[in-house]
Amino acid sequence: MPWRDGLLAWAVCLTPRLALFLWAWPNVRLDSSSVQFLNGAIVTDIATPMWPPAYEACAEILWRLVGGHAFGFGLGHLAVHALAGVFVLSVCRSLELSGRARWLAVIATALLPYYVSASTTQVDVGVLVAVAAAFTATMCRWCVERNARASQVLVTACAAMLLFLTRANAVTMIVALYAVVYVRVGPVQRRGVFASAVIFVVMLGIWSAVTLVRFGAFTPFPANVGSNLWVGNHDGVAETLAGRSFNPTDVRGPHARSDPFYDADAVTTRAARNYMRSHPGETVMNAVRKAGRYWDWRLDTLNPHSVSQELAYSMPYLLMLWLGAIGARELWRAHRMALAVLSAVSLGYFAPHVLAYGMIRHRMSVEWATLILAAVGADVLARAASTTYSLRRDD
Repeated sequence: MPWRDGLLAWAVCLTPRLALFLWAWPNVRLDSSSVQFLNGAIVTDIATPMWPPAYEACAEILWRLVGGHAFGFGLGHLAVHALAGVFVLSVCRSLELSGRARWLAVIATALLPYYVSASTTQVDVGVLVAVAAAFTATMCRWCVERNARASQVLVTACAAMLLFLTRANAVTMIVALYAVVYVRVGPVQRRGVFASAVIFVVMLGIWSAVTLVRFGAFTPFPANVGSNLWVGNHDGVAETLAGRSFNPTDVRGPHARSDPFYDADAVTTRAARNYMRSHPGETVMNAVRKAGRYWDWRLDTLNPHSVSQELAYSMPYLLMLWLGAIGARELWRAHRMALAVLSAVSLGYFAPHVLAYGMIRHRMSVEWATLILAAVGADVLARAASTTYSLRRDD
């Protein structure tokens, strides 16, 4: 991708985020679930296995790079958040979408209200969005590569591992993308994709060994898998899921007598599995409820929202779904590889939330894939005004 295009995409995404950040400063929430600030110092959970460690490590490094200045810390996040536009553009180019669709996708990623507000309310989510798009961009490069270069093999595996260490639940998305690309590319590229997947598995094994040494458990996953499973699978969960004021932090799991991390996680995992085995019908119905929450077009009622906030979320989402359906139909007709990749992102990331629990904020981590579909749909609608329309790029 030409560096000028990448720089322009980054600037387009940075501008609205920077404007909101400057307007809201100093009332910007820089802390997150795993990173807090106390008396001018950063405190992270990186010494515990409660969260995937990539964001905590990123936050600590960035904090030191900016000399412990909160304003610089926030600006650093904006720079990372805006990279999502660069990677979205790269995905569109590799999937050979038209120039108009590419830039519509970048602009949509730049202006989606939730993505912009993350720069002041959920800084870790903005990093996750960029990392998820980065991994997808590296996978999509296999669609245009003519050989299996060692550098591409390694970069793809490292991007997969970075995404896993940012959000472990993305493992199903990672597997789905590897599978789709492996099936759809040629035999030469297929060898490279397979080699990359093997390296990724080796990295998972190495990380499991690190976890064994640090915390006594041979696993690549953080110690919150069981608690997430329990939140979505316990007595009374149907009533909990039916309400839009659902707060997963209010759900308490069974008590563990020993280690507060992996031993406790094992206890909640067993309890959740026992519930699913003894309530198969309810488990299926709860999966439907979780899907409804995940894909909901309304904001939850856990926190109060103004009418303008409701509209800022619901209207773009409904428009995105409508245009995305048109785009999906066009890609099914003319470019199924692109549809398969974007579906692997959206559905792959969705899969574990059917077992654990789903909320609309989870879906938004990969909503840029739906935005790409919507951009294709908008491009399709625009071709009535152009006789030179082409779904595939001309260059």
